[in-house]
Amino acid sequence: MFGTRIKSLDEFIREKARGRRAEQAVLTATSYSVEVRSGLAFVQMTRKFENKEAKPIEAILTFPVPYEAAVTRISTVIDGRKLVGQAQPKAKARETYETAIDDGKAAILHEQLLKGLHMVSVANVKPGSHIEVVANFAAPVAMVGSMGKVRLPLTVGQIYGNLPMQDSDRLLTGGPAQFADVTIKVPTKARLNGRAIDETAQRVSLGAVIDIEIENHQLKPLTTATKDGRVVTVAFEMLAERQESMEIDLLLDASGSMSEIDNARNVKWNAMIDALTKVEALGLRDDDKVHLWVFATTLRYEGATTRKDLSERVRRITFDRGSTELDSALQQVAKSREGANILVITDGRAGELNVERMLSRGCRVTAVLLGGDALEANISHLAAVSGGQTFISFGLETERDIAAAINAMAYLAPALPVSPSRPGAVTKNMGGVAVTAKWNASKKPYEEINGLSAFAAYLALSGMTEDSAAIFSAEEGLVSHLTSIVLVDEAGEAVDGIPAQRKIALEESASAMRSYMAAGPAPMAAASMSFAASAKGGPLLMAAPGGARRGRGAMIVGSGFRPEAADPSDDLTFIDRSSDNDRIMGGSFGGGWVSDSKTGDVAGHVPSPSDIGDLSDYLKSVEFEQVNVPVTWTLKSSLATRPIDWDAHSNDLLAGDVDKLPLSIRARIKALTVNAAVLSLATKYALKVETVAIALLAYCVKDTVRTADRIQRRHLKGVQAADVESVLAVV
Repeated sequence: MFGTRIKSLDEFIREKARGRRAEQAVLTATSYSVEVRSGLAFVQMTRKFENKEAKPIEAILTFPVPYEAAVTRISTVIDGRKLVGQAQPKAKARETYETAIDDGKAAILHEQLLKGLHMVSVANVKPGSHIEVVANFAAPVAMVGSMGKVRLPLTVGQIYGNLPMQDSDRLLTGGPAQFADVTIKVPTKARLNGRAIDETAQRVSLGAVIDIEIENHQLKPLTTATKDGRVVTVAFEMLAERQESMEIDLLLDASGSMSEIDNARNVKWNAMIDALTKVEALGLRDDDKVHLWVFATTLRYEGATTRKDLSERVRRITFDRGSTELDSALQQVAKSREGANILVITDGRAGELNVERMLSRGCRVTAVLLGGDALEANISHLAAVSGGQTFISFGLETERDIAAAINAMAYLAPALPVSPSRPGAVTKNMGGVAVTAKWNASKKPYEEINGLSAFAAYLALSGMTEDSAAIFSAEEGLVSHLTSIVLVDEAGEAVDGIPAQRKIALEESASAMRSYMAAGPAPMAAASMSFAASAKGGPLLMAAPGGARRGRGAMIVGSGFRPEAADPSDDLTFIDRSSDNDRIMGGSFGGGWVSDSKTGDVAGHVPSPSDIGDLSDYLKSVEFEQVNVPVTWTLKSSLATRPIDWDAHSNDLLAGDVDKLPLSIRARIKALTVNAAVLSLATKYALKVETVAIALLAYCVKDTVRTADRIQRRHLKGVQAADVESVLAVV
């Protein structure tokens, strides 16, 4: 049985509100410097991270980059010392970074999670200090007619479906409004987000996109020295207009997110349909055959058509507003005929794509992504490995972007034969341009173009064995699927403990916000809230229904009640009436009642703990005498049902301060400390049983929660993994 002396509810609310305010403004400044030379944009991205808390933190930012961008350098300045990162194999770079965390040293790790999606982690930022991180990358210039186009994504919209990565690495949106200072150097007249570029820095919302259009852009070869003593020339050639007919499968996105407004302030669906009716501008031939497909929750076939009838046919297509089931749609289209040549027009909001299964169908995918908040990572990966290309449209001239994609569908660069040696030449089609890199031996001095040699190496990686590609990638200083860049401030002062993770949210995309403002907020249904009010007219507790997301604190206090300005007379107490321990040991906290602590009047029933967030995790003054472990209880199932907030309690868990932990964690530690197998493991390695219990909790989730991995690594240093696994098998 558990006792029930719990702190007052308004005290809990004040504490939780203080915790939220303490974690603000980790990312304080962002800037971009862009220089366009021939077919490449060389970008320097600078971010400043500041710790305004009283404890060390780890700032983590997952963010999009252009799909074909090659990150070539990471540097920082800490306490006046300039440090430059080193590229290492991914696992080794992560190990270097984690060792620095264990040693209390400031460290930076830049990783590629997926092509087009990167993550930067900045560990052990001391209280009151800031760290500036500079990343350099090169990205190809797409060509649409004589117009050069560079797109630098700054955020993404809501992604539907899962992305293959740890929870701590995932994209997080909904961050505060911020701006980036952008300076651009271009050879001819150009525009930034539709406005003429001048020599001064321009401000761009981090909820938008950096969209650069260069008029009458000229392409010429670029040459520089390489790290291995050779020289490399990178040449760019626009793809010629096709001369043969094609059979195309045109797959159109009719999901709900296509009702959002694009950068040109047009509804994405309308912009797509309008563009497809302008058949003269699409570059279709009279003898082309077009199969029309539309997908949202389900896929439907609209039949085959030709250039002559395309305009009329697309005008009759209805908008479904369903979910974004892109993977299923692509699989069905690919099965419809051998070697399907698919052009998908979408806003890129689908997370799950089975690329391997698509490749087994023998199809080729080309993509046009609509809007500045599209996620390129998955669909662009599918396009690239299937022999297609990706084009980005912001809604200004969507028909020209679709025309460039249709023309590119006629060209397929030959697959590179995989070789253990470094290639002498490589060609890749990107954004309507054939990009060719050639390496030669030369003693003639050449202008050093920072990032060019690394970009050429990036082009070559797919034609090399994994071991050879990893060595080449590390030598050229690349962030890739094989290598990451890491740096450690070895000379800096060490900090104690485990840094508190602070996941930085990207700003909400501008298109989503424009769509929200245009539509207005959804009306609140009167039946969607549960109410519990004091008979004396005290504060009103509003709890969202059972669909509230776990751990997000769905509790709202109404009637003008503010946590930071609560009247002490409004003293509510949460009283646990639960009689079964398994609610605390595994899942929810159990039902309860809200009462006035002075009069004892019962105000009302609190529907269930999941409805108001994990309330018990914040009620730290609960006392209990013993733990009766339910017969069906297991450690792993309890962690799956009721996850632990490892970051919130990291240093208490590291120090073994069990009394400072919330009830739901203490109860599980207590249960483990009386288990015979756990006691035996503690005795064998001369460890405190509480330490072993905490380590076992952490060990269960070490592969998905990095803070838990850091805790178990320290607690179980010197303990054989086989001994840990044998104990977990019986608890």
